[in-house]
Amino acid sequence: MAKICPRCGGKIGKLYKCNQCDGTFCPRCEAGMFSKKCPYCGNRARPIRI
Repeated sequence: MAKICPRCGGKIGKLYKCNQCDGTFCPRCEAGMFSKKCPYCGNRARPIRI
């Protein structure tokens, strides 16, 4: 079952959680930023897959 991204509302099979600010986002949100980083706080550490 697809999970709904709380940031963009997209239904995508995988979500990531930032290990710094606990923001939840999908790969589409992450790819929308210029480089791979958290769309909430800008942390570049690898997010946790949930």
